[in-house]
Amino acid sequence: MKNKRYWFWIILFIGCFIRLFFIGNIPGNTTLYNDEAVSAYDSYSLLHYGYDMNGYHFPVYLISMGDGTSILQPILLMPFIAILGLNSFSVRLLQAILGCITLPVIHYIASKLAPNQEKRESFALFAMGIFTIIPWHIMMCRWALDCNIIVPFLIFSTALLIKANEDNRFLPLAAFFLGLCLYSYALPWMVMPIIAAGYIIYLLISKSLKPNKFVFLYFVILLIMATPLFLFILVNSGIINEIKTPYFSVPLLPQYRTDELSLNPKQIMRNFSNALQLFVKQSDGRVSNATPFFGLFYKFSGIPIVVGVASSIQYIVRSKENKHYVVLIILHFSAGIVLCSILTDMVFNRANIILFPLTMFLIIGLYEIIIFFKDLGKYSVLTLYICAFLAFIPYYLTIHDDRIADSYGEGMQYCVEYINSEGLNTYPVNIISGINYAQLLYYAKYPTDDFLNTYVYDYSDPDRPTWKTIQSFGKYNFSYGARNLSSEKAIYICGTNDEASIEFMKANNMEISYFTTVAAGIYNP
Repeated sequence: MKNKRYWFWIILFIGCFIRLFFIGNIPGNTTLYNDEAVSAYDSYSLLHYGYDMNGYHFPVYLISMGDGTSILQPILLMPFIAILGLNSFSVRLLQAILGCITLPVIHYIASKLAPNQEKRESFALFAMGIFTIIPWHIMMCRWALDCNIIVPFLIFSTALLIKANEDNRFLPLAAFFLGLCLYSYALPWMVMPIIAAGYIIYLLISKSLKPNKFVFLYFVILLIMATPLFLFILVNSGIINEIKTPYFSVPLLPQYRTDELSLNPKQIMRNFSNALQLFVKQSDGRVSNATPFFGLFYKFSGIPIVVGVASSIQYIVRSKENKHYVVLIILHFSAGIVLCSILTDMVFNRANIILFPLTMFLIIGLYEIIIFFKDLGKYSVLTLYICAFLAFIPYYLTIHDDRIADSYGEGMQYCVEYINSEGLNTYPVNIISGINYAQLLYYAKYPTDDFLNTYVYDYSDPDRPTWKTIQSFGKYNFSYGARNLSSEKAIYICGTNDEASIEFMKANNMEISYFTTVAAGIYNP
């Protein structure tokens, strides 16, 4: 037991180190992904001004750039930004810390899921070890995408529901964490009842749980926490007007995201087939979700996952002592399958709630393989996954990070620093391409009140007539591809892959500076 305690701390140290090492620099070489920057600037605005970048005081859901962002991450980011400032390290630290906390929570969950309770500690350590080295979790912990925050809170909720099965007093706390999940990501709203209500109903039917005040409190807390979101749905369905107060807001989005979900039977079948293919390949084409070579779980993990699903069903059929907890994982999996089936544009970060149960199935499958093959299985599995992990980490930190430079807009922050440096900070700035207004607000740490007082919206996009496209704010003007020469001194910005705009700068004798993915030209007539 003492040796196992040592292994617990060794695994936890490795997991935390990998998730925290150079967190502000990798991925993106200190540059934030667009959605990271948007969420971070909203948090900065709420912290310093009490309203978001669209002028709403603590909204239940952020408008952001038009299609909305969940509020939980920006709220939780506020103390990090207050203490550490607005930078890539402070923005990503929250997700990394939550990921580190997840590891011992997985140990607890696995100790209850263990097929053989006599070896529960060994199974728990094994589960914690696999979760520590699994690629999707490492990458998620280092990427401050707002939707990713639902994963740790679902895992915390799972642990609390398991604990509540033993001690009903934990049910209200489990409800609170499940309620927080509603504010972490919007797309799973439709499937959350499968987990939140499904497990309690199962326990009541199986007589493992008796109706009591804690069950009542559980549903009351969920209802109370969901009420602001019901108002949000009513507002964005056109049933009631938007709500704006100095302390609380329910905004009307320019574009409600109903087009991302479909309940058409034919479309559901098509979505499910597409999702299945993506998970078999472990690649959705987005380099921030999974590396092409290693995938989500390592490319050789498909068979153990299938073994894990089959074994989990077998545990329930044979009424093993861990069956109540296995049911909870299967409910998570079922919710994930339903979400994948109704998503019209399937990518892994949108269906991220399914990654946790799939990983638990992988762990169960690998453990069953070890039991079947005994020492040969144990040493083969450990060697295979440790070698894969040792190959993945240097690849992810170097080669992969170089490959994602364009998608992150590497160099933007240095470009923004340059155009706001002494001697250039009074020049008007014309942005042709390469950087959007939210990224500019973030890197410039632009005062939110100045932005709201000076911005001009352009509604000229025929494909999205209600979409608010920023035309200008302060000294910044956005031409969206148009190249109009100023009659006075000015700075022009474009993407380095925008060859026509680079030629435009050269043709007008601009002094051009390159910042990896963006270029700035100084025009001095």
